[in-house]
Amino acid sequence: MTQDRHNSFPVLAPAVNVAVVRRVQGKWEVLLLRRSAQESHAGKWGLVAGSREDGESAVETARREVIEETGYTPSQLFATEQLIHFYDVDSDSIWLSPVFVALVEVNREPRLSSENVDWQWLSLVRAVSVVSWRSLVSVLRELHDDLMVYPPGTWTAVEP
Repeated sequence: MTQDRHNSFPVLAPAVNVAVVRRVQGKWEVLLLRRSAQESHAGKWGLVAGSREDGESAVETARREVIEETGYTPSQLFATEQLIHFYDVDSDSIWLSPVFVALVEVNREPRLSSENVDWQWLSLVRAVSVVSWRSLVSVLRELHDDLMVYPPGTWTAVEP
């Protein structure tokens, strides 16, 4: 039985997610951001996330979003094999979002954009208990495992 594409749900990939990570005293931490009231998923904790602007590649979107949402400039940016995926009721579509990892070397607080109202650096194990989406929980668990052998062979360095 073949699937008629006209009977399929749309699959959209308009955005990226970026796990901003740092190493403190030999232990990895991930930055979680809490979405502001006027944003989608208001009040939820998650990664840096954002939509592609005209002409941008996913890599360019990831880098821009880290700078815009945190004020940090990544020292390294990696593409991973991970995807955030979910069904969006409003658009009746399936969303896929590639996950990048941005390594930062900072000792200062992030400079949040208006999209987020709070932040916290957490171990990846602790972060799993704070986020709401099952797909994101899976991604954080995979990142935890990947960071045990940093840099993992499954990541692709996309910027120095």
